Amino acid sequence: MNLKLKFGITTFILALSINACYYDNEADLYPNGCVTTNVTYSGYVKTFISNNCSCHVNGSINGGVNLDGHTNVKTYVNNGKFIASIKHLSGASAMPPSSAITGTCDISKLDAWIAAGASNN
Repeated sequence: MNLKLKFGITTFILALSINACYYDNEADLYPNGCVTTNVTYSGYVKTFISNNCSCHVNGSINGGVNLDGHTNVKTYVNNGKFIASIKHLSGASAMPPSSAITGTCDISKLDAWIAAGASNN
């Protein structure tokens, strides 16, 4: 085999092997910046509720809805009213009542937490 042919084959194989390498990174996997893996109550949901559901926490129980603590939140998760209200679905009281629907990333994170069992984690 001549030297040019060996060089060409070696270069071709090297080029293929370099292109075959693939490394996942968060920016590529989640181009909109919304990471919905490992969503926890203590790390995300509790803060979301504190920031967005002020009428239902810290002793303020508007409409008889109490979202203080995981146990109370889980009651509304289990009956479907928690996410239905946040998504403004028919048959549920839209929350927040006088504002636009919560952002899609927040909803995706809440959906992921609920789908994972809505644990007190």
